[in-house]
Amino acid sequence: MAADRLLASFARIIDLLQPRLLYLAAWEYQVVSVSGTGPVVISARAVAPSCPLPSLDRITLWPGPSGAYAVPVAGTSVRVAFADGDPAKPMIIGLDPANTPIAVYAHAGVSVELGDATAAALAKAAPVAADMTALSSALGALTTFAAACVGPSPAQLSALTTANAAAQATIATQAALMPTTKTRAT
Repeated sequence: MAADRLLASFARIIDLLQPRLLYLAAWEYQVVSVSGTGPVVISARAVAPSCPLPSLDRITLWPGPSGAYAVPVAGTSVRVAFADGDPAKPMIIGLDPANTPIAVYAHAGVSVELGDATAAALAKAAPVAADMTALSSALGALTTFAAACVGPSPAQLSALTTANAAAQATIATQAALMPTTKTRAT
């Protein structure tokens, strides 16, 4: 009899802990909808009919340690876990590798590099490219102005022209390495 009471007490403890234990596992969900551009919010439903967890209406995507996150396509399978086992803190921890995300965002304070050291630049940032072009034109105008107003010797003018050409080449090289940027009013 004592063993039966002990077993019943143990079973009761397990029953009390079971709802919390459900939120300590990773579950497969299917993305129902994606909204927003920052923050991105996902709605999803459990894939397995036997999953006792509810549909999730507001999963906010958080960037990973790299500062990047991928936005899944509606209908894509994702892995969902719960921070600290808290049902109110769902998080997407993985995407179906068979489906390409809608977008991948990378946020960094200084630079974003894709690929290895030999990778080609993806695109120039339009504002930076415009600034570089304006600076390059200003350097050319400075050479002309210096020759007309100050009247440097031919050797000085040659040195100034060479220095400005080197600066223009550096600017052109650096502008090509700048990533594409987007800005929006806040």
